[in-house]
Amino acid sequence: MPEIQERHLYSTVIFTDSIVYRFAKDNFFLADTQQKTLGWPASYRGEIKDLENHIRLRYEKEKDTKEKTDSIYVFKCMVLRNDSLADIEQIVGKPSLLSDIITQEFRKNSRSWQAAVLETSGLRHDTFIRVLARLNDDGSVTIKTPMGLHTFAGY
Repeated sequence: MPEIQERHLYSTVIFTDSIVYRFAKDNFFLADTQQKTLGWPASYRGEIKDLENHIRLRYEKEKDTKEKTDSIYVFKCMVLRNDSLADIEQIVGKPSLLSDIITQEFRKNSRSWQAAVLETSGLRHDTFIRVLARLNDDGSVTIKTPMGLHTFAGY
């Protein structure tokens, strides 16, 4: 094992007709054995701050002051390998005007998503991701997407 670490071998992928060795000079990749990921997750490739701001402005304009709204929502989104959003399902939070606006804005920007990429092959792949949307105390909206691809399903 010391020989491999000295040569900076990061991963080995065995195919039926070949073997691919990946080398990494940066120790960050070699030292991080606890947080292994399969690649890069699907993500929003537009400006997420613009999307957050647009949702906030629309919600402020349309909201009913009497309606009680959850402050946290989680959506399960299917992002296809052609960089489009195929499906969106709310899995956490009570349905409300805010969750409807978020869903509509995600669908309106369905071509602004980027597919997951597998580390072993470099190919794009259809995957689910969980997207967190939060209504902050000051009325702003925060959207978070996953940092790593931990399973082939995406979550």
